[in-house]
Amino acid sequence: MRTGRNLELFEKRHFSGSELQLILGQNGWTAVERRSLAGPAVEFCHPDYLGRIGLIAPYSKDFCNTCNRLRVSSPWGLRLCLFGEGDYSLLHYLDQDGSAELVAEEVRSQIQMKPSSHFLKQGKYGNTWNLSSIGG
Repeated sequence: MRTGRNLELFEKRHFSGSELQLILGQNGWTAVERRSLAGPAVEFCHPDYLGRIGLIAPYSKDFCNTCNRLRVSSPWGLRLCLFGEGDYSLLHYLDQDGSAELVAEEVRSQIQMKPSSHFLKQGKYGNTWNLSSIGG
């Protein structure tokens, strides 16, 4: 995926999800029916192999409509969108009695503000300068 610091690599090595789906289909891989709570990956299986291949194609049509993901960074920053601006700190809840419930309440509160879309096509990558910075 394109991030804030990988333009040269992205332009040199990017392979679109639609091209890869075509190649998978030509080689006997079929799309797995999406479950209601499935994440943003489109999964493929093959009768001759164990496991699945999951494609995450953030530039595809309606990608954000299927996203049910949140991220928590190592310093306890809740990120509502991988390519969002800013994190919501959960760190101060960890030293309090009932911290698990307090964190859950804060996540429920913040999720109401999850953006309906990222802005990758407009060249905005939020805090994500490279995927290793958030664990992806």
